[in-house]
Amino acid sequence: MKGFLYGQTEYNILKNSARLKDYLSMAKTNGFDFLSLTDSSMYACYKFYMGCQEMGIKPIIGLEYQMLDEDNFYSKCLLYAKNNEGYKELSRISSLVKLKNINSFLDIKDYKNIYFVFPFFESILERLFKQKNNDSNALNILNEYLDKINKIGGYIGLSYTNKLESIPLVREFSEYISKFNVKTLPLHQMKYIKPEDSIVYECLTKIDGKPEKISEFDDYSFLTNPKEDNNLNDFINSINLNLFQNKIALPHYPNTKGKSAYEYLGILCHKGLEKRGFYFEPYLSRLKYELSIIHKMGYDDYFLIVWDFICYSKKNHILVGPGRGSAVGSLVAYTLGITEINPLEYDLLFERFLNPERVTMPDIDTDFPDKDRDKVLNYVKEFYGEKHVCSITTFGTFQVKSSVNELAKIFGIDNERIKKILDMIQERGYDSLLEAYKGDELYDFLYCAKNLENLPKHIGTHASGIIFSEDNLEDIVPLSYGAGDLYQSQFEAEDLESIGLLKMDFLVVSHLSLIDQMIHDIKDYSIDQFRKIPLDDKEVFKLLRAGDTLGIFQMERQGFRNALKEVLPTSFNDIVALNALYRPGPMQSIPEYAKRKHGEKFEYLHKNLEPILKETYGVIVYQEQIMKIGQKFASYSLAEADILRRAVAKKKADVLKQMSSDFILRAMKNGYSKDIAEEIFELIYRFSDYGFNKSHSVAYALFAYKMLYIKAHYFNVFMSNIMNHAISNKTTLVSYISYAKSHGLLTQKPNINVSKDTFVFLDNWLYLPLKTIKGIGDNIVNDIVKERDANGLFRSFEDFIDRCHPDKNVLEGLVFSGALDIFGKTKKEMIESQDKQQQIYLKYIKGAKTKEEYDFDTLKEKEYQFLEMNLEYNLFINISEYYQKYKCIPLSKIGQKIYVNTIASFSDLKEIKTKKGDLMLLGSIEDDITTIRFTIFPKAYETIPYGAITKNKLYAMRGILETDNKGEPSFSISKLAPIE
Repeated sequence: MKGFLYGQTEYNILKNSARLKDYLSMAKTNGFDFLSLTDSSMYACYKFYMGCQEMGIKPIIGLEYQMLDEDNFYSKCLLYAKNNEGYKELSRISSLVKLKNINSFLDIKDYKNIYFVFPFFESILERLFKQKNNDSNALNILNEYLDKINKIGGYIGLSYTNKLESIPLVREFSEYISKFNVKTLPLHQMKYIKPEDSIVYECLTKIDGKPEKISEFDDYSFLTNPKEDNNLNDFINSINLNLFQNKIALPHYPNTKGKSAYEYLGILCHKGLEKRGFYFEPYLSRLKYELSIIHKMGYDDYFLIVWDFICYSKKNHILVGPGRGSAVGSLVAYTLGITEINPLEYDLLFERFLNPERVTMPDIDTDFPDKDRDKVLNYVKEFYGEKHVCSITTFGTFQVKSSVNELAKIFGIDNERIKKILDMIQERGYDSLLEAYKGDELYDFLYCAKNLENLPKHIGTHASGIIFSEDNLEDIVPLSYGAGDLYQSQFEAEDLESIGLLKMDFLVVSHLSLIDQMIHDIKDYSIDQFRKIPLDDKEVFKLLRAGDTLGIFQMERQGFRNALKEVLPTSFNDIVALNALYRPGPMQSIPEYAKRKHGEKFEYLHKNLEPILKETYGVIVYQEQIMKIGQKFASYSLAEADILRRAVAKKKADVLKQMSSDFILRAMKNGYSKDIAEEIFELIYRFSDYGFNKSHSVAYALFAYKMLYIKAHYFNVFMSNIMNHAISNKTTLVSYISYAKSHGLLTQKPNINVSKDTFVFLDNWLYLPLKTIKGIGDNIVNDIVKERDANGLFRSFEDFIDRCHPDKNVLEGLVFSGALDIFGKTKKEMIESQDKQQQIYLKYIKGAKTKEEYDFDTLKEKEYQFLEMNLEYNLFINISEYYQKYKCIPLSKIGQKIYVNTIASFSDLKEIKTKKGDLMLLGSIEDDITTIRFTIFPKAYETIPYGAITKNKLYAMRGILETDNKGEPSFSISKLAPIE
């Protein structure tokens, strides 16, 4: 039989450069009968097995196991699964290697469904055999090993291909062991595909910190004609694997009521419906229908599992998101408290979530604050068992920049040249460069960079996915340690879902964390109160109609704010519609939606569209509307209509033709003319990829609305929290500070006796955190605050120095940020006190004080250096006379498409060339309130002297505010002049 037993892939991370897809393809091309996977982990096991099945090649599942012998030398042992039980044993061993770092043969010897193959090279066998002529004890130990191998039915793997210069040694060893009757197998280890890839493999090992050199006599490439013998044929024929064929049963929720999952779910849902106050028709009929579909599809336990950890969260005062995605369309989810949105109130469709005619796993994603997610995960781990819940492996891969930078260290290429190489790769691509650099010293570098790209570089953890299993996970997938206290599967998410394991997403949503902290900061306010916020609050709608949504989830972009000012929402449904419309493509319908909302007359294509499209003024906004059109005109069930919607959205010609014919025939049977049927189908076709999931849009609109409610009624709490959230993003923070100022909430410079690691609200001022000062990290802030809390406020500059002993850089940051201004000294005096003689002068000469200070420009520059903003030394302080002189208005008050004069400084500049080769300028301008993008087009740019535009300088400028193709405002500057 043709194949080899020691194949490894890129999932042997940083130890092999052979891509799995290339490995499988080469085996198919060369007519292999079998193929092995013997990585040192089992990350690629599922992909490999299914790939072999698809290509008609017998898969051999193995594992490379590193054993530590008595002399502290590592020896390799290859383990192969004989059958399905053997696969489970391999999975357990792979788990134990990762979890307990096992490295002895004693740890694995009792597994009965595994073949043990001991390679000669890089093993105790090679070491002892080489020593036998000089050490009689070595010969005795070798003979003992050979006896043990024979007794356990093991094999010795002999390679006549990897180390060509060692073939005589292999033959000598083979002859020596023949008297022991130990079975041998031809063993070729593959570390890369093509012989020329040896350099790529060597680079990987150097990146791994375990450099290996492949000599000209070594060959670890794909062997197209591997050695065959009878032992190998018998070995392969004896292996019988039939894996991943049966879907794994979903885990059961262990209810204590002695009821079936179906019965218990029904009891909970009816109680929930009654508690919600909707225990009447049509709710009862909808609930009965949903429960029957859920039961028929076998998902009763799924809903109970989600209900249970949501219950745990709410009982423990953990804020849970209101729901997301199509699950919001389920009444069952609403009655259980999994979602907080009544699907009948918003005409949401269950079939968009669970389609009985297209069986897929339910997908209920849940949102948690970052500080609480681990509490929920620990709960489910304890409840279901640590070997029944795990996180999911992801792979970080080499990208162009990372592969080039890693290789630069190996090839000794300096940073300047690397920048040029990256530019060349981006402009010309690898293939063109390789052709151009043949024979050049750079060729090997480029060849390696190309072949490293997208290879796994390190292991990560899926951001949200968690796996649940009824059975012990070790029998299904190999495990390792993950983030937090959970085990982690060695398989990726798509592999786990393909074999039938239940994946649920526990998401961390930063805005939910923000809301959670806001609720905590509002006195006498609870999570339960927050859930019951009225959806017709006048103050909220004032903000919406003004486009005043800075800091609001999904509504912060200027384009969205402009859309709000255009639509002028008067109901929650308007917010839902805008959430769905504000996306590339659909946003072109926003002006039409707005005009119709404000009274412009329009006609429906057919009168039967009116009940479906009335809420969106005849504009198709939601996928659910498309489904209802299919139901109304062609008598599709909602399940069939969902299939229609999905199929049409894919735009496949053959499918479209079939769907179109079917729809038109069914519509005509319902009494519609062929022309109308064709027009309605065209309408469905046109909007199939424009329509948005209404369930998801309602959920996100509710999320945003509740943030707006806090902003409208607890502005100071809202602002302090979003500013804390933006501490590490100075551009956003500066815009928030300017916005707060425009609303009467002033930000004060840091204060050594007030400031902490977050914003402090005191006496109607927001004090900047100490860690916004450049060079002052969490540890320094913690030390200062700890000293202040323990021994009282700092009484003077000298007292602070004596108690905290700041180094030069920290002191400069504190001085120039203004944090030490409370002590009454000038900044120059405090900085010069670092000089020892000056310190003596200040300390011992009574009353000696200097009132000298740095000039304004220096103070402004230094404040910006350490805060990346100017609070005290601001360009825009005392410039009201210039607003009058140049007849200017602030950036925040400029209306669209009106030529105006304004005063601003440039905060971001980028000169680019047009397709015609003309120069133009892009970037950002700002005043003390607003930051906005700008453009100076070529014609205007020609009139401006070179170098006349610099950052942090005031300019009077004339221009017009326009909207770009993304819906974002941009100020087009036609003239400008510096303000001296």
